[in-house]
Amino acid sequence: MNRTIRLLTAPTTWLLAVPWILAACHDDGPTPVPVVVADPVEPGTVLRFTGQITLEGALAEARAGTLEVSVRNVGDPTPVLSRTYVVDDPWRVGSTIAFGLSKEDATRDPLPVMGRVMELVVRFDADGNPRTRSTNDREVVQRVSTGSTDVVVQLDPSDAAVSHASRPGTK
Repeated sequence: MNRTIRLLTAPTTWLLAVPWILAACHDDGPTPVPVVVADPVEPGTVLRFTGQITLEGALAEARAGTLEVSVRNVGDPTPVLSRTYVVDDPWRVGSTIAFGLSKEDATRDPLPVMGRVMELVVRFDADGNPRTRSTNDREVVQRVSTGSTDVVVQLDPSDAAVSHASRPGTK
């Protein structure tokens, strides 16, 4: 009986916290955010994105670091395809590095529905560690058509370290 009286006389702030405590005990994790693919790619379209990245300005002289190239559905921050290239890649010609992504570079299994238009993200990581962020890192985001084989991305050190969704895409 004393317990009941103590509970009923508990401070109001504690009683307001009870629903939050109960919710925390039964939490099934974060609520997934549904990804809507407004215009899914046509069946039979080859899931590939190929082209070249041109390093400009001081980045053209870079011999250290990595380029992470990924593709994601528009509005979804999680990559669908991803591959990392070393800046001093043997296939580098001058300030240009060829890249290619296909379903073999999938980051999820099964591969989600892809849209006709996707976001291509190219991120220069100065120290080569994608888990760290530095002021020398650069990222460019541009929209491209699924199946594109002639994507051109220009990465300039004067670009802000944030994404540029306004960059023009290619075929």
